[in-house]
Amino acid sequence: MGLTAIGENRVQEIREKLPVLKDFFQIHLIGQLQSNKVKYIIDKVAMIQSLDREPLAQEIDRRAQQHGLRMPVLIQVNIGNEPQKGGVAVEDLLSFTQYAAKL
Repeated sequence: MGLTAIGENRVQEIREKLPVLKDFFQIHLIGQLQSNKVKYIIDKVAMIQSLDREPLAQEIDRRAQQHGLRMPVLIQVNIGNEPQKGGVAVEDLLSFTQYAAKL
């Protein structure tokens, strides 16, 4: 069907499905990521699509360097400023983007 990339929102699901999927697809982490779980997926995914805070950016950078990688990321933005949702606040986006770009 021409699919080359798929998304998964849970680290545990990636780890379980990886043996079957890794030869056929690029896998993107699309869900919220806890810093302590970066080590499990840093060398297994093609992209992290949910970067939303500096400590997570630091951990992704640190773990990627350990594996000789430069991890592509997408920044999650909370455009509605909804406290129950993740993401960088719109007013912090420029400074956060500048910070993350230096890593």
